Amino acid sequence: MHIKELSMPTSSSRFRTLAVAGASSLGLLLTAPALATVTEPPIPPATTGINVPQPVPDAELSVITSRGFTAADDTLNGLFMSRGEKLDYVKDAQTTPGTFSPMCGFTGELVLHGGGCPVGLGWYNVTAGSTTPPPQNQIYQLVPASYPKCPMPPLAIDPTMACCDDMDFCPLATYDTTQMPQHRWNMLPYQADNIRNDPRYKGGLIGFVLMGVGSSDGRCNQNKFSQLELNQAAPNGKPWVGAVIYQSTVNPSSYYLGFEDQPTTSTTWKGSNNGNDGDFNDFVFYVSGITCKGGGVPCDTMMQGVCANGVTQCSAGENISCRPIISPSAEVCDGLDNDCDGVIDQGASCPGEQICDKGKCVGKCGMGEFMCPPGLVCDTDFYCKDPSCMGVSCPTGQVCLGGKCQGGCDDVSCPKGQACVSGACVDLCGGTTCSNGQVCQMGVCVAPCECSACAAGQTCSSTTHLCVDNGCDKMACSPPATVCVNGTCQDGCKDVSCPAGQACTAGQCVQVAPTSTGGYSGMLRDAGAGSGGVGGIVLGSGGHPGNVDASTGPGSGSSSGASAAPGKISACACDSSGAGFGPAWMATALAGAMAMFLRRRRRQ
Repeated sequence: MHIKELSMPTSSSRFRTLAVAGASSLGLLLTAPALATVTEPPIPPATTGINVPQPVPDAELSVITSRGFTAADDTLNGLFMSRGEKLDYVKDAQTTPGTFSPMCGFTGELVLHGGGCPVGLGWYNVTAGSTTPPPQNQIYQLVPASYPKCPMPPLAIDPTMACCDDMDFCPLATYDTTQMPQHRWNMLPYQADNIRNDPRYKGGLIGFVLMGVGSSDGRCNQNKFSQLELNQAAPNGKPWVGAVIYQSTVNPSSYYLGFEDQPTTSTTWKGSNNGNDGDFNDFVFYVSGITCKGGGVPCDTMMQGVCANGVTQCSAGENISCRPIISPSAEVCDGLDNDCDGVIDQGASCPGEQICDKGKCVGKCGMGEFMCPPGLVCDTDFYCKDPSCMGVSCPTGQVCLGGKCQGGCDDVSCPKGQACVSGACVDLCGGTTCSNGQVCQMGVCVAPCECSACAAGQTCSSTTHLCVDNGCDKMACSPPATVCVNGTCQDGCKDVSCPAGQACTAGQCVQVAPTSTGGYSGMLRDAGAGSGGVGGIVLGSGGHPGNVDASTGPGSGSSSGASAAPGKISACACDSSGAGFGPAWMATALAGAMAMFLRRRRRQ
């Protein structure tokens, strides 16, 4: 695997200054909180182990301050603060996940060196269930063990070259020494060419190792593994802690790995000469482009509104959680549930005497030219409704249909690549443009399948860069009329059950002619608390009948045969509440609102 340096700014412009004034401020950085999650096995005759990381020893801090730095520059908490991380070095420390799934953009960078040994960081292929460390020739260097000295002033540091003025304690958290221009550094992230194209990568999980074996000075001649069970065993049979692991709060696909550099022994983690002090700041690496097993996958947060779609992330080690892509915000008149309370446009304000209807500020029905179409009447809240739904109040997530409350997405199975939202089948990726090489899946911009493994029974399509059913990467169907399922082209309407008032035609759910007055006569407006009170069936905006056309054209993702689960998105049970949904909106306002919704999901 070719290793190359990425050009980055020099240390003087790259690191933010961390000012620590007064003993109280310093104490906040150096004192461990009461809670701890990582404990070393006990050293006999003790029966309980010690919590790690430990505070940095005073003797080490005195070396740092003698070079004009603040004591915090040598601590994990100081590092996290300088990088904008909301992490506590004790409370948030983990020993899991010790193994990771690599993605594109796989990089490693030394961000804190609180020791003196020249050792680097390597990666290896994980063997499931094995407690035997990999052979040395199967550990592949990612970050080098040493760096050349920076050019002497007045020569400037080449921003494309890594360097350190000092052989130890370089780099630190921030470059804020009072002895400038001494003690300089320029650290770069080292990038591995797409690891999934590397012949040494076996396609599964990888682990990381502090490559002590064969180190040049012989002091730190032991490998330390991120995979806990591969480290030397303590007297009670449990392994000594090789690394403490922190998931970045700034970039969840990145992790900090902190190591002690001195060798452990079979009787103590401190080593034969007590060289390990337990602060785990000897080598701290920042590794990007990785996720835990099961991370980085689109998911349903079970929240409401724009908070419904998310991406799986690790939290507290190997625990997988579904995090929303969009956070709640104040409600505006846009056809979306911005505050994620299950009610669309609730309380959204409009200018003058206008009301919010289907995501737009429009005139009230029954006033001037805004009259209701035949078969509908203007309610006291100034919305046109089916007479049978007048005065009917349905729970959030249900709509009034022919005088009865029902779920807008009940018993709906949308065409492949679409999902039921507010009583309509829509392509969640329609109109979405993802950046940074990402692709849209289920309305979320994610890494292409070349950067993440596909599920069993699926393969990565080199055309769409999405996971598709086995064999579908070689099929040329004509979506949406025909779509690929299990390697075979089939009718796009097979097994499709469209929302009420729609029928499947050429792989799309389209509006059918409305029934007579008193029955269903269009798309659904939720009867929950919307902008104006109880709801009914609405046709057009503010009394305008509009054009009936509920078809939605294929967008990015609908033609791929991607594994978006039709009809499985919970938004249909969350987003149907609010001001009316009419057939004209299915062609215009809903499509526009979903496009707005998805544009907000883009990752910059």
